[in-house]
Amino acid sequence: MLSGKTGGRTVDEWPRLPILVCRTQPGMSHPLTRRDVEAMIVLLRPVSIYGVKSVQLRPEPAIRAEGIVFGEYALSGDISLYALPTADWTLPYLLAPGDVAAFRRYGAKLEVDLDRDVTHVHWPPGRLKSYCLYEVLAHELGHHAVQRRRGVAGRAVCRRKDHEALAELYSRRALQATKERTICE
Repeated sequence: MLSGKTGGRTVDEWPRLPILVCRTQPGMSHPLTRRDVEAMIVLLRPVSIYGVKSVQLRPEPAIRAEGIVFGEYALSGDISLYALPTADWTLPYLLAPGDVAAFRRYGAKLEVDLDRDVTHVHWPPGRLKSYCLYEVLAHELGHHAVQRRRGVAGRAVCRRKDHEALAELYSRRALQATKERTICE
């Protein structure tokens, strides 16, 4: 209807995105809630989720040989955010310099034991949530944006290194947009 009348139906301003929240294992938690994910989508505008099938707050951690995986984007359009340890972390490896910088940027306190190749991580209240919003959720939405802009479904549109760099850029822009909107409002 071009008249703007809805015939009594209500019109949702924002597109609906399934956000699936699963109960975590003991000792694990989701730093983000459904409401946090929804707020980030509002902040980034609906275009950020165009074509995303779901955001899943998964019950299991994704601790792998190469480290903790916070989130993943699947070419199907699904974004998985994994459960994380609730207590301070003792990681059986040394963090890469980029990870150290990112953790510290969000206020994490790090202690490194070079003799044992162990990293201890303490997140002050609220800091892990901020990290997960911008460095994880916005980053995974960035992977989706790269795929969507190139118009290719089902296969990666560029090398992994380039995909990561573009998703990182998207994450930085999301953080900057937040700062600008907070200042202006």
